[in-house]
Amino acid sequence: MSLKDVSSKFNLSKNFGYDYLIEFKDSRKLSDLYSILKSISTYVIPYGTRGYRVTSKKSKDYIIEYIYKNTDLERNDYTVLSTIEFNSLRI
Repeated sequence: MSLKDVSSKFNLSKNFGYDYLIEFKDSRKLSDLYSILKSISTYVIPYGTRGYRVTSKKSKDYIIEYIYKNTDLERNDYTVLSTIEFNSLRI
C-alpha cells in the first residue's frame, strides 16, 4: 500500500500541530478558558495547577492575541510557551 493510500484512509494530519504550554497567573480563571482554547486547538489538557497543554496549528502569536481578544485577561496575566523552544515538536 502506498503512502498516498494510507493517508487517504487515515487523515492523521488534522491532529498534527504545535505543542504549547499556557500558564495563567490566576488559576481561578482556568475553567472559563477551556472552551476558548478548545475552539483553536485539537488537544487541550490541564497542565499543572495553573495552565493547559495545547496542540494547535495556530502560531504562538495568534494564540496570545486570541486569548487577549476573547477574554477579560491582560497580556501579562498569562504566558504562552512553545515546546519547540525546548527542542520538541508534537506531531
